[in-house]
Amino acid sequence: MNDNWENTLTEYGIEAIDGNALKAFYFRAVSCGRMNQMSVYDEELLLEDLGLYREKKLTKAGYYLFSNRKPIALNVAVYVTDLRVIFSNKERLEDNIYNLMEKGFSYIKEHINWSVRMGKDTSRVEVPEIPVEAVREIIVNSFAHADYRGESENEIVITPTRVEIYNPGEFPEKYTPEMFAKKQLKSMPRNRVILQTLYKSKDVEAFGSGFRKVYAICEKEGKRTDFSSKYGGFSFLFYRDVLTSVKVKKPSTEAEVYKLLRDDPKQTRMQLSLKIKKTVRTVQRALNKLSLEAKIKRIGSNKTGYWEILKA
Repeated sequence: MNDNWENTLTEYGIEAIDGNALKAFYFRAVSCGRMNQMSVYDEELLLEDLGLYREKKLTKAGYYLFSNRKPIALNVAVYVTDLRVIFSNKERLEDNIYNLMEKGFSYIKEHINWSVRMGKDTSRVEVPEIPVEAVREIIVNSFAHADYRGESENEIVITPTRVEIYNPGEFPEKYTPEMFAKKQLKSMPRNRVILQTLYKSKDVEAFGSGFRKVYAICEKEGKRTDFSSKYGGFSFLFYRDVLTSVKVKKPSTEAEVYKLLRDDPKQTRMQLSLKIKKTVRTVQRALNKLSLEAKIKRIGSNKTGYWEILKA
């Protein structure tokens, strides 16, 4: 499939860009060394360099990646049984690709089981029942290779025995993810421009390496996976350790932000965002809540000030 559709211009200009998402992408790309730092940060120049903006209009790839118009959706659900009749949570999340990758990853982490083990220095270590690093690879893959010209949408379904990530884009005929992992086949990108952009921020390591990484991680940890083609797309499944896992509540965003500020009160929203792998907007909501609860207080300006810790 060619990438002509990605380069087609939309009706939207720079006003349709989610500035927080684009800036978070930029800082990640610069920090990992895959993009040079701009002398002066400029959204239009950045998008032009990425091939996502020309003639004062976003391309379709740029629109899906970073638009504030919420161009795509991710359906998520947690079912009480494998029959998928009764659910305990069900949502339809609308946003751009960059934000939905993080939201999908966070959703799975919040709804799977975690066990507590003792580390080498007697510290408590939380261990997920399925390897979250592999989960992230599949989520990125599902958005990078989805068919955005169709009607179906990305999905995450969690049942008592498995986590299923559905990609609305048909897998190459006569191939499976395991073949790409074991035989080291060349990548067959559906959305080359989107992939190249996500490579800059290191969300994609290298073309064709994602499945190799997933299978290597899962085999090392003894975790079962599966794959199936369905409904014009395909699903990747992680099997859960339902008999051995103990549910441990993950720390809230507010708790994560508070802990980081306690270590270094001068950290910016962007720095906090990168460390907890959530959007700047989410970090700002956490800061607002902590301020209302009188746990932190801003001292000085946004540029040169710092956060005073009020409660231990």
